[in-house]
Amino acid sequence: MKTIKIASRGSKLALVQSNYIKNLLENICPEIEISIIEITTKGDTDKSDLLYKTNSIGFFTSEIENALLQNNADLAVHSLKDLPTTITDGLKIAAIPKRERVEDALVTSTDAKSLSELPKGATVGTSSLRRIAQVMHTRKDLKCVPLRGNVETRVRKANEKQVDAIIIACAGLNRIGLADEISAVLNPRDFLPAPAQGAAGAERHSAHRPRRGGERREGPAVRGRGLPDEARGHRDSTRCLEQSRGTVVRVIGLDHGRERQPIALGTGPAVSGRPDRRAVPRGHQRPQHHQRVRRAAGGPASGCRARRGSRAQAPRRGNAPPPSRRT
Repeated sequence: MKTIKIASRGSKLALVQSNYIKNLLENICPEIEISIIEITTKGDTDKSDLLYKTNSIGFFTSEIENALLQNNADLAVHSLKDLPTTITDGLKIAAIPKRERVEDALVTSTDAKSLSELPKGATVGTSSLRRIAQVMHTRKDLKCVPLRGNVETRVRKANEKQVDAIIIACAGLNRIGLADEISAVLNPRDFLPAPAQGAAGAERHSAHRPRRGGERREGPAVRGRGLPDEARGHRDSTRCLEQSRGTVVRVIGLDHGRERQPIALGTGPAVSGRPDRRAVPRGHQRPQHHQRVRRAAGGPASGCRARRGSRAQAPRRGNAPPPSRRT
């Protein structure tokens, strides 16, 4: 019997997502035996207070991807916001099921229904630099304190009043049945979610390679042929993910592994950790080819031709004499 092994973190949320993918595949290919391998990642063992101080790429995904690369698993299921912006060489996202809610949620131990209703000097539990920056932009009097742990642990700390409030993704609460804990949903126009937040995805090798023993990792469940949209990849979720990651690539100044000038940012709430910046970029377009050519030649950068009678002249080449004027 053909088998498929799915690599996953061992948290409740990760297993819910992995079992969802597993059930989709089992409904389509009941003849294939599908199992889930629980893997402990560095993010599960490292209890550093603030994630952005770890200087680690793939904090919650590296060990799972290694299982794929070493042929110990056929698929890996991730929360896509945990994946690095650049996908690991040799791997690809095979499918993205329908996306959950993208917003962040506020869970409070008080009666507050928004950040503005929290009492002065209230403590907000989060270890995300993105969330800390936006909280401080909204309410400079609030105190952000480090808060690590799985979804259930963070909600429990809020209920036990160890903090006055926590900020957490709506998607995680919905998926594990804790939606009733949400005090308020934060509008993305005011509180920007992470790229790919709310999306899960199945990752596999970018090219099919034989498994140990000569058996090939083929079959409709892995190839994706003949599968319904929900199992192969949700079109809208995939498009949103690509646009989110594309924005991140432009903001940090990377373009397919090549450094380039980051796009201009305006004033407003921060995601980069600076309260005077905003995450939504202003309109920025790279110069068109003809504009770059004109600029390099010393001519006008605009695509419009010089009007008749204008003083603008075409650039001279070499030591050519200036054109004579008619009298």
